[in-house]
Amino acid sequence: MNELISNLQPNDIKSIKQAWSSSSSPLIRVGTVCSGTDAPILVLKQLLSALNHDTDDDAFTKMEMEHVFSCENVKFKIDFIQQTTNPPLIFNDLIELATSLEGVCHDGSTNHIPTDDDLRILIAGTECKDFSSLSSSRKGINDNGKSGNTFWATHTLVKKLKPCIIILENVAQCPSKEMELAFEDIGYTVMHTKVCTSAYYLPQSRSRAYFVFLNNDKARFRASFATDDWIETM
Repeated sequence: MNELISNLQPNDIKSIKQAWSSSSSPLIRVGTVCSGTDAPILVLKQLLSALNHDTDDDAFTKMEMEHVFSCENVKFKIDFIQQTTNPPLIFNDLIELATSLEGVCHDGSTNHIPTDDDLRILIAGTECKDFSSLSSSRKGINDNGKSGNTFWATHTLVKKLKPCIIILENVAQCPSKEMELAFEDIGYTVMHTKVCTSAYYLPQSRSRAYFVFLNNDKARFRASFATDDWIETM
């Protein structure tokens, strides 16, 4: 992570800190759904730690994150999340959660997603097998498969929580245009690109589609930075 931070230009770090200083909330409130081992949370913690360390401005307010909830239904992944990121709520069923913002958690209790403050970031890695070119029975986004159903459950969750930023990952062959249009229709600026893990310090080759959705009422790129610039930066 320190190496990744060192690759950022001084102006990039300055822009991040300026955006943070102008924020109305002292916390980055984050939720994850179907993120496997919650790797995005682990990376975000390291990123914030590195950025907080890389400052000599006494007036700078440290960046902090609140991991509000996770949602995962595979037991060994739940166990891993509990032992590592350990959010206060680990929901079992995304479709149930999206219906009423309430669901059964890993410990058997039923809880509601806290909605007192805005959720800043939602990170989702919805089911992908139905969309994969390796599947012998591929299904589309509206064919009542697990991939389509978990995507639409995430979409429903977003409509209710209205997070500022959504980061969504799926296989490279996913129906990206349909997924983009679905979020455009509920007030998000959308963009996506396809990347390979081997280009990001990981010793494997897996091509994936990554989407970023920005809530038009709560977030935007700065005037000099367009969606194509984000893709090129990736």
